[in-house]
Amino acid sequence: MLHFTKAGKSDEIHEGYAARSLSLTLQDSSGTREIALDLSGYLQDFGEFGTGLYSDQEVKVGGELELELNLPQQEAPAGNTRLQVMWSRLQDPDNITGICIRQMIFGKYEDQGQQIEPEILRLLHNPSRDSTAGLIQHFSIFSKENLYRLDELKKEYLATHPRTKFRYGAKVMDEGLRVWQQVVNQIVANFAPGEPEEQAESEVMKQFNRRQARR
Repeated sequence: MLHFTKAGKSDEIHEGYAARSLSLTLQDSSGTREIALDLSGYLQDFGEFGTGLYSDQEVKVGGELELELNLPQQEAPAGNTRLQVMWSRLQDPDNITGICIRQMIFGKYEDQGQQIEPEILRLLHNPSRDSTAGLIQHFSIFSKENLYRLDELKKEYLATHPRTKFRYGAKVMDEGLRVWQQVVNQIVANFAPGEPEEQAESEVMKQFNRRQARR
């Protein structure tokens, strides 16, 4: 079962809202094949058109997951939807460090109100270890100030993201969009009074996330 978790609170779920995975559709050299899949994990940073997906089980980029959406205190499922996996990240220490380095650099540009140079932007959007090494060299990541900030960001990441082996970005396929939006809109409408619906994103981070979604 996949549980909807609250934004920035990896240990708190939206009670009763869940998605049961039914199947995974894959395309390879032999054609299209569908396999039954019982996936456990979490859905976080979800919106009307996509979601972050967290699990210990690997799902290849391009795979399409069919999910049965369940609502609290409702005997019958709300319906089925389909998610297509757009990108994948192994949540090992190196990759989490790379993510936080990029977050720190985006924050520096934002604090200074500066545009990001095209060559730096290319490194920021490339998740490879070589690009991370280039950013470390360019920005003197190992200075005392930067190391302190990086350590804080890594602690925050571990506290706010589900601790699974893999992290994915997925978009909702058109044929399952109506059911998905029905469930997401109900979750948003049932937030506790005073609880923000989602963490405010800066314009710089919105740009970064739009690029990531297209990868």
